[in-house]
Amino acid sequence: MGRTAYDYLLVKIDDPNLTDYQVLNLLRILYQMKYHDIEQFINKLCFLSQDTRINVRSTASFLIICLFRLKKEFKELYIPLDSETIIKLLHNSLAMDLHQTVREQVESFIESI
Repeated sequence: MGRTAYDYLLVKIDDPNLTDYQVLNLLRILYQMKYHDIEQFINKLCFLSQDTRINVRSTASFLIICLFRLKKEFKELYIPLDSETIIKLLHNSLAMDLHQTVREQVESFIESI
């Protein structure tokens, strides 16, 4: 179903009736499908990295790091992320609190840039 399914899931993720677990699953699915519209997905990740729910915020922050690492490793991929924006978002996420393992990943990532 490709693009049609991607568009549906991208809209569905904003449904306030979804549980944290459902949002996390949608984020993981969208991450796998990200190249249908990478800019739209990155915008959604950036927004969710500032979410009030620690589970959602932690997962989105981790996926941002994953995408940035992909961008650095595979220069031929179009992944529109810049380090300045990411660092600001991740600092905000840290200030809001993250799960311990993600916090460690974020802190290590920020130090490495």
